[in-house]
Amino acid sequence: MTRHRKSRTRQRYTKLGGLLLIAALLAASCSDGDSAEDATPATTAAPATTEAPATTAAPATTEAPEVAEDLAEDALIQLLQPGEHSYIQGGNDGFEAEAARLGLQNAEVKVGDWSVESQVALVQNAISQGAQGIIIQPTDSVAIAPAIDDAIEAGVCVVMLVANAGEDSKSVYPGTKGFVGWDEYENGQIVGRALAERIGGSGKIVIVAGTLTSGAVRSRVDGVEDVLAESFPDIEILTLRDAGFAAEDARKTMQDLIQRYGDEIDGAVFTQNVSSVAAADVIEASPLEKEIPIASMGGQQTFINYIAEGKLWATTPEAPFDTAAKALELTVDCINGDTEPVYFRTQQLDSVKVLADYNYLITEENLDLFTPQWD
Repeated sequence: MTRHRKSRTRQRYTKLGGLLLIAALLAASCSDGDSAEDATPATTAAPATTEAPATTAAPATTEAPEVAEDLAEDALIQLLQPGEHSYIQGGNDGFEAEAARLGLQNAEVKVGDWSVESQVALVQNAISQGAQGIIIQPTDSVAIAPAIDDAIEAGVCVVMLVANAGEDSKSVYPGTKGFVGWDEYENGQIVGRALAERIGGSGKIVIVAGTLTSGAVRSRVDGVEDVLAESFPDIEILTLRDAGFAAEDARKTMQDLIQRYGDEIDGAVFTQNVSSVAAADVIEASPLEKEIPIASMGGQQTFINYIAEGKLWATTPEAPFDTAAKALELTVDCINGDTEPVYFRTQQLDSVKVLADYNYLITEENLDLFTPQWD
């Protein structure tokens, strides 16, 4: 009984297979009966498939960078400066010169009034204006960080200039394209060690800082203090003063230090050149008869003139023109799609490399090697 059912099942499948074969032959004969015109698409279908890659061929990929290079041409890019200063003007000049070289149409400088509030407002305004790139030199590294975070969240390419955002001066602030400037801790170590050796490894010094809320200034001071503590235990820091960035404030501070400590002062570190020049004038006009070597950071033209005249001793170099130009270059790279973070140290600039053999310290010995970029 089972075999009989299986036999009948095979017969059904055999009949069904025959019907399907007949249907296929009929369809083929109908197809063969079509006109030549109707058959043409079937014979030319393959080229369409072989030509498809042309729409995604290599030339489109290789041409992409040329298109990308043009993205920044009309982009709004702003250099946000904390206030008016001869050093900052040097940076502004470098930014504008690089913008002209790159053919940027909407690169502009915005200047605050040295307050944190004005810098935050500059960042917020840049975001609301649709800026695609901002470069900022903050006076308060920590206070500016939330505004920088807002810019990053808005998709703005951000480059930190001279002073970093946040508390870490040794790496690129998260989300920004980069940082251009000194590792300021290292800067402080260079100056601190040089002054310590200059006064023979023992004695008493004073440190006069710009605004200590600036991450750059704080890092410089930390570098000086640490190198003295680690390598020169016989040097005493009489005091650390915050004198701001104005020459008049530095002048008053130096007058007070002379009245308070007088001949006890064997040397001084000033974290910026403008204050150093003011202090040198005070020392020269004072009744002090001993030499007080002053070491600083900045590479200012006036400071270097004072070195030549024997009024000041040494400074590490700053190159605001080249620094701002490099920051703009990184910003343009970011707008064009290269968002890889870059920590670019001042010592990498061609204008500063010339002092590598002197550990990046300008003294009377090598004045002719460095060309100052600010007055």
